[in-house]
Amino acid sequence: MDEVLYNLKPTKLIKIVNEQLDTLHAGRDVVDLKAIVNHWTAAPGQSAFITMHYCIFVTGNAYHYFVDRDGMIYEFIKYPHRANHCGANVYTTKARERFPRYCPPTDHRIIPHNNTPNNITLGICTAVEDEEGRMTPECYNSLVLINARSAVKYGKDLNIDDDIILHSFFTDKKQCHKYFVLFPEEFIAFKQRVKYIMSIYKDSMIDEVEEYGIRIEENGSNTQVSLV
Repeated sequence: MDEVLYNLKPTKLIKIVNEQLDTLHAGRDVVDLKAIVNHWTAAPGQSAFITMHYCIFVTGNAYHYFVDRDGMIYEFIKYPHRANHCGANVYTTKARERFPRYCPPTDHRIIPHNNTPNNITLGICTAVEDEEGRMTPECYNSLVLINARSAVKYGKDLNIDDDIILHSFFTDKKQCHKYFVLFPEEFIAFKQRVKYIMSIYKDSMIDEVEEYGIRIEENGSNTQVSLV
C-alpha cells in the first residue's frame, strides 16, 4: 500500500451527535492516554453506520472513531470521554504485565470500573472488505491519518512502535484488527506510515465538518442509517 503513503489525500471527519452516546461513556474520561487501540468491524462489506447502530442499540460498546469504506471518519465518542472498546473478561499476560493497574488478573465484571484499559486508551474501528480484514485504499489512508492525528493531538508522549496496538493485545479471544493479526509485518509497516504522517502533520489533512445526528430507520430485516 505504498501508493497510499505517497499519494495521501485529505479526508473528512464528521462529528456524530446522539443522545444515547452519553450513556456509552457513562460520564467517565480517559485519565492518561497510554495507547491507541485499532479494531475492525468483523463485518465484511458493511458500512460503519450499521456498526454504529449495533453499538448503540445492541452491545453498548463504543469507539472514539469509526473509519468507513469510503475513507470518511466519524467521531463517535469525543475524546477524552471514555469509550468502552477494549475491556475483556480475562486479559492476556502481556496486557496484565504492561498495564497491571488496568488489566488485573481477576474477571473485570467483579472489579470497579476504574480498573479497565478503556480508561487509558483511545479506540478506532474500521470497516473491512473481506474475512481477513483487508481495507479499501481510502479506508487504510484514513486509518493512517486518524492514528497520526490522535497521537499528535492527544498522545504527545506515545511511542508509536509500542503504543499503537491492536484489540488482540488485550484478549486472546479476538483476532482484532484481523488483517494486522494475520499479517504482523503489515502492522509494522502501518506504524511506520503513521510516524511519517506525524512528521509532516497539518490540520488540513483532516477537515472537520459540522456536527450531525443519526437517523436510524428499521424496515423489517433492513436497517437504514443516515446523517441528519
